[in-house]
Amino acid sequence: MDILRSLGFLCLGIGVGAPLAYGIYKFILADIEIWIKGIVLLIILGFLFLIFSAIRDRLKEEKIEGV
Repeated sequence: MDILRSLGFLCLGIGVGAPLAYGIYKFILADIEIWIKGIVLLIILGFLFLIFSAIRDRLKEEKIEGV
C-alpha cells in the first residue's frame, strides 16, 4: 500500500474516530435506562460484525482472483 493511501486512511480514521469516541463517551454518561443502552450496543455490534464480515469476504475474493 502506498504512503498516500496510508495517510488517507489515517486521516479518515482520526476524523471519524474522534467524534465517534466523543459520542460514545456522552452516551455512556447520559441518563438513559441500562436496557436501552444495551439494545443500542447490540445494534452497533451487529452492524460492525456485518461490516467486518463483508470486508473479510472481499479480501478473500481478492486473494483468490490474484492467484
